[in-house]
Amino acid sequence: MWFKDFMGVTIYQLFYYFIFYSFMGWIMETCYATYKAGRFINRGFLAGPLCPIYGFGAVIVVIILSPLKNDAFLLFTGGAFLASVLEYITGYILEKAFNIRWWDYSSRPHNLQGRICLRFSVLWGILSVVLLNTLHPGVQYLLGLLSKENGIIAAWVIIACFTVDLAVTIASMLHLNIRLKQLTLLSDEIRGKIESLKNLELSLKVEELQKKIRELTHQQEALLNRKFPLHTRLLDAFPHIRSIRFDAMLKEVKERLPLLRKKDRKPER
Repeated sequence: MWFKDFMGVTIYQLFYYFIFYSFMGWIMETCYATYKAGRFINRGFLAGPLCPIYGFGAVIVVIILSPLKNDAFLLFTGGAFLASVLEYITGYILEKAFNIRWWDYSSRPHNLQGRICLRFSVLWGILSVVLLNTLHPGVQYLLGLLSKENGIIAAWVIIACFTVDLAVTIASMLHLNIRLKQLTLLSDEIRGKIESLKNLELSLKVEELQKKIRELTHQQEALLNRKFPLHTRLLDAFPHIRSIRFDAMLKEVKERLPLLRKKDRKPER
């Protein structure tokens, strides 16, 4: 399986190209996010040091555009187009799968539905030229130094870790949606009880309604202030993340994060 030829390269090579460029993408994204935030940010959908969209993008460029590596203009144009299509499709799939928009370029000029924009399309084109003409020959050389036996063993270990990471991340995202839904339902119920207090024809005593409101508010505050490390990591990694169904509550959760961090940093007396 590993050494089956696929469009001039083996699956073994494609796998390590994917891993290497996913790692390089993670380094770039993490350095940029850390610089912007002034503290370390583990940037990426996964908890591990991989940004798969960069790996997929690089593999597509290597497979499809390698014949054009001596034509900088065509390579730039093809890289910008292919990477933008990949970014658009990835954003669309993630939105439909999790009801969450991970990035939004709506405020940038020349964007398409906020999923891609001209600025980053140009950047992807430049990176494609750099990748094939500067970086990739060195990657091929380094991969050639790795023995096939050790490479296959390492590949299976990486696949196992990647699978666990992906499963945990997906579960975390599904749980975040459940948490946001619970918070929204609590908020709606609190508002309903408050409206009941204004109703002249009360079905319950004022004291009972006030007690119920206090109970619901306490539940909501407890859920807002409860620590979910995986949720926090994702919200740190994607500060502009938006929920399609529960955006008001997602904003509230994000606003609580600095307060929770301050509590964590307070020395115990």
